[in-house]
Amino acid sequence: MNPLDFLTITSKKLKDQSSEADLRTSAGRSYYAVYHMIRNLIESESVEVTDKHSVVWNSFYQNGVPPEARAIGKDMQSLYDLRRAADYELDGEWRSAKAKTAYDLACHVKDEFVKMFAGSTKDRILDGFRASQRHRAS
Repeated sequence: MNPLDFLTITSKKLKDQSSEADLRTSAGRSYYAVYHMIRNLIESESVEVTDKHSVVWNSFYQNGVPPEARAIGKDMQSLYDLRRAADYELDGEWRSAKAKTAYDLACHVKDEFVKMFAGSTKDRILDGFRASQRHRAS
């Protein structure tokens, strides 16, 4: 499955002015779309990525990773926080603006990561993931 298909579903839910449950689910799908896309692209380069979510975004903070890639780590943390709020903070109302924020941020992360991974920063990003894995293993 192409994880970016989650963004297509989210886009439809946002246009349909869906229920609160749909909007909350959309925030999660937005996060998982880019989380799995990043994992798949990194693993396609024979770099193992653990299932721990924080390892993905923390890998962007390793020494040698360019600052523009570090912003992806920050954005992934923000997306994760939105997903957790949508899933676990059920007392407050979840408005479409929050789901749209998650969707827009996921689209931004997707575009930026694909651009960087196709360019000259790819090796430095991969080195960050390798370093993160070594650090986690020790």
